[in-house]
Amino acid sequence: MCRAYLDFAATRPHLYRVLFARYRLEQPDVPTRTDPDADVQSMVGAEAFGALMGAVEDCIDAGASTEASPLQATIRLWVGLHGLAALHASLPWFPWPPTAPMLDQLIDRLTDLAEPDRLEVPR
Repeated sequence: MCRAYLDFAATRPHLYRVLFARYRLEQPDVPTRTDPDADVQSMVGAEAFGALMGAVEDCIDAGASTEASPLQATIRLWVGLHGLAALHASLPWFPWPPTAPMLDQLIDRLTDLAEPDRLEVPR
């Protein structure tokens, strides 16, 4: 799932930027940061975020992660993925290490995977 996220950002950079554009037309049904009733389920992309959180919950339930909060681990992972995608797009000349091992380390650390070597789950 994480590789698919990065592949989407790399192969569809314009669409990826539009999805995360800071300035959008105001949408009356989309909550703002100051909206007391705002929650993850009401944000744009909630279904994709929910799928990511489901994968994190599966790792926790399987005992592969020591994280206590699936939401907190998912937020960290999403921030890391977005940062990696944005930096790759913004700084293509940077001497990036190979993406696959770096992504594996990012996933392991941001989701508190206890023993990443024993996992046989594709990322």
